[in-house]
Amino acid sequence: MAELYTANSNSYFPSNDNEESKPRYRHRSSSVSSLLSLNLIPSFDGHTLYKLKTARSTKKIERFFGEDAPHDICIKEIKKEGLKAILQSKYPLCYFLYHLLDEYSSENLFFFIELEQYESFKYTSAGQQIATAQHIYNTYIAKNSYFEVNLDDKVCREVTLALEQKDVKCFDTAKRAVYSLLESSYIRFRTSDTFDLMAKECGELTTEYKKETKLAAINRLFNYIEQQNQKAHLSSTQKQYELMRSMIYEFCNTYIGVTI
Repeated sequence: MAELYTANSNSYFPSNDNEESKPRYRHRSSSVSSLLSLNLIPSFDGHTLYKLKTARSTKKIERFFGEDAPHDICIKEIKKEGLKAILQSKYPLCYFLYHLLDEYSSENLFFFIELEQYESFKYTSAGQQIATAQHIYNTYIAKNSYFEVNLDDKVCREVTLALEQKDVKCFDTAKRAVYSLLESSYIRFRTSDTFDLMAKECGELTTEYKKETKLAAINRLFNYIEQQNQKAHLSSTQKQYELMRSMIYEFCNTYIGVTI
């Protein structure tokens, strides 16, 4: 039997003398971009793949321009991709956080960011990772904690049981659940005045924001802190104000990269 060699595939395929010979091609697995564009994956899984895609793009930019190359997600990309895009941004994310602060659900974003960092951090031991997990649990899931996330009782029980069993992946279900909460908030954010202001101040296609644009984004958070400070003096919420201020400062320092 004769054999047909296809130069593109670097392999041999048998051909049939009685049929028209046609090159055969091995099916290629779908790329991250194609999966996202076809919307064939659940929202949370789409976030995971989009994060991988963004990380690859960032590495390419850093290899070309250097590690300090300024790069952010543009507003056009956020309008197209939604929550998963704004979660990978820096300065646009400040506007989303401001929206969450305004609707009293900022703990959802803080919790999600902590879980992202929890999963990516290189621990020296399993004990260190479990201790970190316990701290996150005490901050966001324990009953009556200052930043308690509004998760279903079933999810909370699953996390509690997994943590008691020292499972380092104890937050998997909670992360999916809080992502859904963030999606609901993003839908409201998308039609808000804050979103329109973000688009106006950041520009549609900009990925390297000017100093004035960065300051405008951060100052919205600082203005919120100042407003809450004035309210705290008029009520018994001083402790809550101090904790929120600390969280916003930490967000700016570690996530945005702005030293306060």
